[in-house]
Amino acid sequence: MKILYLLTLILLFSCKSRPKTINKVSENSTIPQVPSPLVTQNLKHIKTGAELEINIQAEPLSDTSGPRVSVNNIPISFSSDGVISTAIFVKKVHGTPGEYFIPVTVTHVNHGKEIRIDKYIVSYFIDK
Repeated sequence: MKILYLLTLILLFSCKSRPKTINKVSENSTIPQVPSPLVTQNLKHIKTGAELEINIQAEPLSDTSGPRVSVNNIPISFSSDGVISTAIFVKKVHGTPGEYFIPVTVTHVNHGKEIRIDKYIVSYFIDK
């Protein structure tokens, strides 16, 4: 299992277009048995009125249900192809210039059938 984990890390770090995971905080202190969910955003600096898009990808919980995700404490639906589940959150940004944060929580089950909760903070800046 350690070899699979190491190979996954090598692949993630060798990929040139690796997604950005911002301030990941995991409630599990052990090495995960499944890859962590991928949380990406389309823009880091954005102007008022533009759309911020957050994409979340994770393995399904089981054959019949996908992972659960909430963005800014709002449940978001996943679509699944059977292998990877994807959720997309789109927000039209308004506010004064500065840094803003959006919490993302993903609940899924690892191969050991243990429930795993991963928490992320997505940050973005509103520019003048």
